[in-house]
Amino acid sequence: FKHSLAYNNFDETTDIRQYGGTAITINDTLSYKLIQNGKDKLGRWTWMKLQGRNSRIVTLVSAYRPVVSKEPGSVYNQHLRRFQTQDIKNSHGEIANPREQFWIDLGDTLKDFYESGNTIILGMDCNEDVRNSKIRTFFNN
Repeated sequence: FKHSLAYNNFDETTDIRQYGGTAITINDTLSYKLIQNGKDKLGRWTWMKLQGRNSRIVTLVSAYRPVVSKEPGSVYNQHLRRFQTQDIKNSHGEIANPREQFWIDLGDTLKDFYESGNTIILGMDCNEDVRNSKIRTFFNN
């Protein structure tokens, strides 16, 4: 592979392994089209912007939504600890739920790409049936 981008939450380690993170790789055929890349600070998604035909910008996004887990080193608990430490709250004034906050934050990121005229290709492990009405509503908005 010619270019790759991977990211994980490096704020803490609770185990010999660090769970979570996302990655995107592109081969030689696409690498010269790479304009920009980036990541979410928690490793929930990574993205690459590629120059397409007719001045179109195509943004590839790889995302991971954590599953609820009681394991201290789980992605869910890594994010929950971050939200507690940084006092990130939901609309009810409670510490944000990592699975729900994922949709809010990813939605903001995708909206920025979309409003900039990008074509978005999203690959995601959302740890839920994508036919769920909540997920359909997210993508319809």
